[in-house]
Formats: sequence, C-alpha cells, structure tokens
Amino acid sequence: MSGSNTSQHEDIDWVFPDLRPRGAGQGGDLTQFTMDGELETFVREVLQNANDAAYPDTEEPVEVDFRIEELSGDDLSEFKSALRWEEWKEQVDAAAEEDNQIAKRIHRFAEGVEEDGSLRLLTVEDRNTQGLTGPDKDSPERGSTNFSALVRDSLESNKEEEAAGGKFGLGKAVLRIFSGTSTVLFNSELSENDPRPDSPRVIGRTKLPQHWRDETRHNGQGFFGDTRVCEDEHEPPGSLWGDEAATLAESLHLSRTDEDTPGTSIMVVGFRDPSLEEQRGLDELAQEIRDEAVKWFWPAIWRDDLRVRTHTPSTTYEGTIGEVPAVEPFVECLESESVEELEESGDVAKEFIDVSIPDRENGDDPEMTDEGSVGLAVRLTMDDERQFTNHVAMIRGAGMVVRYWDRNKLVHGNRNFHSVALGGEARGWLEGDEPTSADTDVENFLKDAEPPAHDDWEQTDATRDDYKLGTKSTIDGLKSDIEEIVSQFVGPNFDRGMRGPQRLANRFPLTNQGTAEEPDGMNKLEGDVEIRRDNETQKWEFTTKVSPAEDQYELGEVAVSLPRMAEERQMQDDFVGIETFDEVPGCPMSRRENGKVVAFIVDGDADEVVISGRSEEDPLGVKTRLNVDGTVRRSEVSDDE
Repeated sequence: MSGSNTSQHEDIDWVFPDLRPRGAGQGGDLTQFTMDGELETFVREVLQNANDAAYPDTEEPVEVDFRIEELSGDDLSEFKSALRWEEWKEQVDAAAEEDNQIAKRIHRFAEGVEEDGSLRLLTVEDRNTQGLTGPDKDSPERGSTNFSALVRDSLESNKEEEAAGGKFGLGKAVLRIFSGTSTVLFNSELSENDPRPDSPRVIGRTKLPQHWRDETRHNGQGFFGDTRVCEDEHEPPGSLWGDEAATLAESLHLSRTDEDTPGTSIMVVGFRDPSLEEQRGLDELAQEIRDEAVKWFWPAIWRDDLRVRTHTPSTTYEGTIGEVPAVEPFVECLESESVEELEESGDVAKEFIDVSIPDRENGDDPEMTDEGSVGLAVRLTMDDERQFTNHVAMIRGAGMVVRYWDRNKLVHGNRNFHSVALGGEARGWLEGDEPTSADTDVENFLKDAEPPAHDDWEQTDATRDDYKLGTKSTIDGLKSDIEEIVSQFVGPNFDRGMRGPQRLANRFPLTNQGTAEEPDGMNKLEGDVEIRRDNETQKWEFTTKVSPAEDQYELGEVAVSLPRMAEERQMQDDFVGIETFDEVPGCPMSRRENGKVVAFIVDGDADEVVISGRSEEDPLGVKTRLNVDGTVRRSEVSDDE
C-alpha cells in the first residue's frame, strides 16, 4: 500500500454532528450499561447478528471468519492516514478535557497507540448474509434497514425472521465496547441493489461522550464516510461505493476475501477485552474466540447452518465441534436413540413438554395456536465428561445456546447428566421433524422471553407488552417441568419417582385405623391429597382435605406422614421430616409429633379439616407419598337423634 492510495480519499473524513435534532443516528446510547465486557459476550453477539442475517436465496451456510492482526511501522502509519486519525484524535482530545471517564479511557488508549507504535485490529467477515442494504438516510416509508440498524441507530433492531436471535438491537454495541478507540468500520457486499448496484460499501462510526469543540456542542456520534453528500458540516457523511470503497478498504486492511459473495466485514479498531488488565496474545485470543463460538453455537454448526474460523497471520483455527469436547455430550443428546430408562453411561432419554402459550395482547390471531411443546433430551454422563456436567442447554431455532442452566441440585447417587431443551423451531431436531405453526408460535414467545443479553428465558418487558396475563407462570412452569423430567430420569435406580411433570393428586378413601367402632368393612374417612416437590427449595409441599365418610361421624384425630417409596411400596422407617404446617382456620386442633408422624387431635365437631404444610429439605427427591390416617367418633348430634 502506498501513500498515493490514501491521497485519493480527500473527500473522506470524520463528521461529528452537533446536538440539534437530526433524526436517526443522533440519539443517546444506553448500551454502555447493558452489555457485559467479556469475550463470550462479544462472540455471542457478533455471531448471533451474522447468523440472523443469513441470505435466504442460498442453501450455503453462513460463514464467519475472525481475523486478528497487529499493525506497526509503515502499515500503522498508512492505516492512520486512511482513517483520518488526526481529525478523529482532535475530537477525542476535546472530549477528554471535560473530565469524562469514558472519554479519558479512549484518550489514554489513543495515546498508547501513538507511544507504542502498535494497534490491534479484529475483523469479523461474514458471507452468505444479506449485507448492509438500505439507504444512508432513513425515511418513514422504509423504516429501519440493515444499514441503519447496524450503522446509524443506537437501540433499534430490524430483525424480522421468526427464529432471529434477538429483538433489542444491542448486539452492535458490543463492537464498540471491545474497541479501545470506540470505533468500528464496515465494508459490505450487498445481496441486492439496495440502494446501489456498485458494491462494496464502506463507512465507519465512532462513539464519544458529548463534548465541546470550536464553540460547538457535539452529541458524541462520529461518522466516517463520503463528505461530498453532506449538505452542511454537521450532517453525517454517506457511504463510499465501488472502486473508491475497494481502494479505501485496502488501505484500512478491510478488503473482503471473496468480493462476489454477499456479506459484511466489520473491523473493531483497537480491539481489547475490557474485562482483562493484560491482553491475550494473538493466537491465544484466536483459540478462545474459536472455543466460545463452538460453545455457544454448536447447534447451528452441527446443523451446518454456520461455519466459523479464526485467523492470525500465522495460523487458522477451525471452529468444529471436535475442537471443543465439552459440547460433545450435548450433541450426543440429539444424535443418540432414545431409551425408556437411563441405565448405562451414554444412554439418552427423550420427552416432550406441553406449553400453553398466553393470548397475544393485540387480539386473537386465527392462525396462532395456544398449545405447543418443547423437546427435552437427557443423557447419563460418562465418567470423564466434566465440563457442563448437570447442565441443561436451552436452545431455540436461532441455533444458539441461550443458557447452560446449572441443575446440579437434581443429581442423586452420582447419576450425573447432560441435557438439551429444544424450544420453538428447534423442537423438531429431536426427531428430525420440520417446524410446525405451533413451533413458530412457541419460538416467538421464547424470543420475547429472552432479556437483552439473550441468556435466559424469563418474564421480560416484551412478554408483558406482547402477551396477556400468564407469561411468568408459563415460563416458570416450563422450567419446573424440565427439572421434574430430568429428576425423574436421573433418579436412583431403585425408584424413578413421578414420571414427567405430572403432579401427584389422587382422590381415594383414607384409612380409619384406631376407630372406636367395630370394623364393618366400610371406610369412615374420605378426602383428597396433593403433594409436589419444589425443586428450588428441595421441599415437598402437601395438602390434604379430610372429612367423615358418613354423617353420623365426626373427626377425632388426623395423622400425616411422608414416607419414601420404592417399587410402589413404602420404604420401612424412611420418612421425610415435616417442617411446618399452615394454620387450620376455624378448627381448634392440638398437635402431637414423634419425628415421623404428626397427629392432629380435633378439639371441635368439625365436618372437614384441611391441612397444608412443607417438608424439611429433601435432596434425594425420590418418590414420596403423603399418608393420611385418622379416627372418627360418633357425633353428639347423631346420638341425640
């Protein structure tokens, strides 16, 4: 690269708009406070954006290459000249004078580049994606486009695909957060001639705090591009196109490896991990990016929807599942045949969990179903599989692991596991089915249920806005059902406990041991019992309603106990302790306990007693029965009659 290359770009420069209202790209940016500065966050957000931008008119997978290099000497000088570093640095100096910590951090970084003579660049190049389509300027008719959402806007998203990774538009913020200069450059080959046919398209953006310079108050946004289209000195420049863009991209080390395939190259200028005091070496960084990519996107890689590589000047690292053994047990969950019970290491059992989708807030859609399902696969862990042991990988159709959910507390008797929960359009992966309309509805619900970091399924502002009441109970119920099924599958061999998410609730005649009446073959008590285990507290919650079976009797004593079960039989002398009872309104009672059985002596002439309580912590969680025994006596009213 010679100096003559950069001299051709005299109309390419930085523009920092003032604080006058000017439309898209001029607003504040809240993402400094909503994104974590860790490498896994960077990789997750970058790959999610690329994966979501897949070009629909090709069967080729999305390809993403991370390229890392250090510039020094003439290469750095030519890069700084092409970037108009001095003009950018003057704005940084002005911002740093206002005692703003963010501005001072950027200023220190820029000073360090000049003193050390070294600058690290990380370029993310995606292919078989849509590219930055859309005009430089937004319009009410077009709304947000790929270009405006990534380059201009602060907190917008234009993702319309049902299985898109997120809807908050925060992914692009991580690019700036990982830039020591708070500067990002773009070079895009468009998938369609929107707005022009002469790709590539080059533009840049920086984000500084608000500051004064030359009697002008700047809002902090800075744009690097073609100033010939600007109507005044504060209007953001336009994109550079065609041969001019290709020449500038070469000077900026931003040329694309395949100029004929649509996609976007994004350069993070001055890449550094803000969570580290001492930065990684190039090869160590490349390997960690590769590992994080496979860790979080193995479902998309496994389905050949995504291919990832990382590069340094000396080495290329392939992002294959075999390079990250920690994810292989989860892949086995999907590839192995299902068995009825988990007996041997490596066995996989599969189930489907019903999900009731709340009604949408904007009215009933005749095409929308209110019922769907989530697939669950559970695998007994091999002895040498340690990482992510006893975790559930939560996944939906975007092909990213939303969360590795730690469920160590469900393990009994060293029966460790790996599990995969497949929601929405990923449900069919369990048996090779195509997504149904119900899967799409679940997909939309779970997408709304992801917070801005896309790292859980929980009640969010989006679920509150888009759906009527019941979203929290739906999500909590889904997680509870996942826990109960996993617990059932990995429970000790002598007892499997309750199968699936069904709660134990039976109506049956209760025994009447100890009654003063002579046995006559008839039950003197009847009632209901209900018992369920709260997997968070590891306690059993129970309720029983008891009443005399015949009118001439009244309650004398009611005794409750929680025996563990084996093969449908009560285990001898193995009880779960009872911790607390709720008050019984309107019924005076006294209580007698012996550690295993709690007896209530009814002091009045009650026709019915309802007793509710909780057990002590029960880490075993095997099947447990609520036993209710009691006595009756003839009522005084009956004797008088």
